[in-house]
Amino acid sequence: MEESAFIELQRECFNIVSAILKAQIPLKHNLEISTINDTVLADLAAYGRTGYFVGHVDFLMSTQSTAGVGLPLRLVTYYNKRPLGYLSGSYDDGKFFVYHWELSNDADEELHKNWLRIITSALEYLAVCFEKYTEENHKVSCIAFTSPSETDRRAFSEAEFSYNPDIYKGIPAYYINR
Repeated sequence: MEESAFIELQRECFNIVSAILKAQIPLKHNLEISTINDTVLADLAAYGRTGYFVGHVDFLMSTQSTAGVGLPLRLVTYYNKRPLGYLSGSYDDGKFFVYHWELSNDADEELHKNWLRIITSALEYLAVCFEKYTEENHKVSCIAFTSPSETDRRAFSEAEFSYNPDIYKGIPAYYINR
């Protein structure tokens, strides 16, 4: 599959999962899930420059940051019309690898409590779409969050993710099998 087609598949799937999650998770503000485009990248860069993210969002969200390691996986959550979360990864070796994920320090408690559920649901739905609607018969055997911080480890453990100290080329990850 071409990179641009995979990004478009993400856009379509994330639009649908946004509507599903709005019905499942009662939030005070509107939640939208998207992938990258010029507007989203500009929003993230502006938010990043003002200190709302720790990571270098400009680099992490560009497709060049994962060039050569599979198809680029990019997700952005807008909450109350602000880009308050993102993840960057790739599809490689039959798995979704998430290398970087961050929720803005400007996000409220409600979003913090639901963040892992939101991104995991979005990736699970994307995996289903990817398997079902591509001609190449792609399969996604697991969704893996690589090199988690100590805070992330607790959240993944509580959500019953499994841990593998060497999920791929010596990289540790919390993952869910599909």
